[in-house]
Amino acid sequence: NWAVVTVGAALTFTFSSAESPHYVLLLVLLGILFFLYIEARRYAYYALWYYRVRLMETGFFARLLTPPHHPPSDWADRLAETMEAPSFQIPRWQAIGIRFRRNYIWLSTLLGVSWLLKLAVHPHEVSNFRELIARAAVGGIEGPWVLGSVAAIHVGLLLLAVLATLAHNNNQSHPSRRGPLLHPRRLEEKLALIITTSGKAVAEGL
Repeated sequence: NWAVVTVGAALTFTFSSAESPHYVLLLVLLGILFFLYIEARRYAYYALWYYRVRLMETGFFARLLTPPHHPPSDWADRLAETMEAPSFQIPRWQAIGIRFRRNYIWLSTLLGVSWLLKLAVHPHEVSNFRELIARAAVGGIEGPWVLGSVAAIHVGLLLLAVLATLAHNNNQSHPSRRGPLLHPRRLEEKLALIITTSGKAVAEGL
């Protein structure tokens, strides 16, 4: 919500007057990256809490509902480990990439396009691309460096999102890496009810 409101306010201020500086949008972009980091940190904590809940669901409650009706001996130890020495289930860079892909890619793209549009139309329309680059200058930093830095930030974020998506899909495709969150069902967890009048014959056949 903070990111959306900040972007909306920045766009309103920047395009309300031709004299409004274009670098306001760049400052907002840095603010968006800060919000992205905060949200990724919360997402990592959410993954840890989700891991704990799934431990209780699969290791305790589900076992009480299926024969032999008792939890495994190690489920409580694994849950206690996450409380005594908590560790995030996903690395911070992956959390940043996931949140950027799902939400912040649209905000950063909107800021980038709006910034270029601001350079192109204010204070008057540019006549060529060289003039647009010159307008991108901020203080003593020349336009090509500013434009290149903004492009590098967007490319880096896109690359991070791609790598995070590939890492997430890779974990999902390897059951051995899923852990207790998405572990495959074991044979002792499967229950079948057979209703028959020939109980003895069925029992001997099994």
